[in-house]
Amino acid sequence: MRLLVVRHGETTWNKERRLQGHSDTDLNDTGIFQANKVAHGLRDTEISLAFSSDLKRARDTATIICQKQGNQNLDLLTDERLREFHFGRHEGQPINPEVIARIKEPNHHDDPTMETFNQVKQRVSAFLSTLHEQAHAQATVLVTTHGGILRVLLNISNQQWDSPITNCAVMEFTICSNGVLTFSSELNLLGD
Repeated sequence: MRLLVVRHGETTWNKERRLQGHSDTDLNDTGIFQANKVAHGLRDTEISLAFSSDLKRARDTATIICQKQGNQNLDLLTDERLREFHFGRHEGQPINPEVIARIKEPNHHDDPTMETFNQVKQRVSAFLSTLHEQAHAQATVLVTTHGGILRVLLNISNQQWDSPITNCAVMEFTICSNGVLTFSSELNLLGD
């Protein structure tokens, strides 16, 4: 199964370098433009299924991409397991390198308002298991989510954690017949 995983388009909080987490922020004009560029880049890709985080910035990015697909029967399904890390009391605050370092630790427990990396990895792995069980092996699946979730997917597939992930980055993964996730490539659909 082929997964095309897209990070949501830019929001004002992205531009201001603030932690969003579970806060439900909107795409800004740049984010809408980015989503349309990705949609244009994927217009000839036959997407069988489309999933999104239930947060507005990811859902709106996915909606723009799905509307450009020729498949009129393509429904967009939302799933809370695709939400960004919960940053607790740090949401809405400027990005703090200490907070970012903390989420990279598998089981940090010094701030109970935040999700740990392993908690997020567990819910993302559960999503992948459900997808593997229910989707056709030859399906191409669109998954629109968040930067933190892309980092978790890269971790699950034994890829580097520190790679920068821009808004509307598109990464291709494969779920093999045995359920193992492998990273295939990063697609440059923004033309940067």
